[in-house]
Amino acid sequence: MNEDKGLKAEFAEIVRDLDATSHGSASWRRVAQFFQDRFGKSQQRLDFLAHHLLRPPVEWEDARHELWPGDDKKQTDNRFHFLQGDLIRTELVASWVSATGAQLQVFGADRATHDLWLVLSPDCDAVRSELVSVAPAFVASKEELAIAFALRSPHRFPLPRLTGDPQEVLARYADLARLSLLDCRDGRRGLPQRLASLTEVGWHLLNAQLIQHVSRAEEKADAVRLRNLPERDA
Repeated sequence: MNEDKGLKAEFAEIVRDLDATSHGSASWRRVAQFFQDRFGKSQQRLDFLAHHLLRPPVEWEDARHELWPGDDKKQTDNRFHFLQGDLIRTELVASWVSATGAQLQVFGADRATHDLWLVLSPDCDAVRSELVSVAPAFVASKEELAIAFALRSPHRFPLPRLTGDPQEVLARYADLARLSLLDCRDGRRGLPQRLASLTEVGWHLLNAQLIQHVSRAEEKADAVRLRNLPERDA
């Protein structure tokens, strides 16, 4: 029990560091190193991390009175149907594109039947934008579970099993490498069904992983050198 409390305290301190460094790469590496050092098996990582990630959906009626009490304009301006990190069910996804090397593939047939997504756009875009970035969420195989819950890949964000999942579903993951857009322009087609929101810990982990996905800090030195090469004479 004391060991469990110690792990939770250590993990909480690492997450606070993520917050303090605006989800910096060095802090993200501390997270991955924590799971590598403290847990030898995928199931142990899953057992520890699963309950840190999701909570019931954050409800607008609760948020409006807590964040903007008595301010009708701010409440109206910030009304949301879903937030960054929400797990949603919908078939209103405009595109599902995956880049593999130099080849670009569009998974039209899969998109027509896939309906579980993780919202990636920031909260403000989820409120105001017509197109919102989402990533498809899948049932994790044992191999995918090992990768996602070790936080070894910038492309796979770990997700626990959902209420109502069959017993054989151990966990899920969101594939951040598959660019997808939720079309919010026609409200008559219905709103997504919200299944869960991220906890504060889950939200910090998602934003840190999104930064790793689009900007590899370990490659920063070469990136800086490239952008300081001498200009050619005209």
